[in-house]
Amino acid sequence: MGTWKRFRGVLSCGALIAIVGLRAQSVVINEFMAENESAVINGGDNPDWLELRNTGSATVDLSGWRLSDDPLDPGRFVFPSGTSLKASGDLVVWCDDDNAAPGLHSGFS
Repeated sequence: MGTWKRFRGVLSCGALIAIVGLRAQSVVINEFMAENESAVINGGDNPDWLELRNTGSATVDLSGWRLSDDPLDPGRFVFPSGTSLKASGDLVVWCDDDNAAPGLHSGFS
């Protein structure tokens, strides 16, 4: 039930964020930050972000999985080849287009 409440929070903000993949049942959007005022990257930017969590007991290969805030464009961000999420692990995706900064950047906020 906790995951559903978090996802409902995303919907109530007016942004539908969906992940598409073969094993989506074990990967959930665990947290998100809209209007970020605290996490700073790349010398001062404060982009929105979301955290994926693998609730399963095996590593999940995210290569080719898609992330989007637009149901008409489900492939706005495609996880690069070699991206994986370990069992019980977390992965932050920055919701900005700053590809010069370290980490994964979705290209949308």
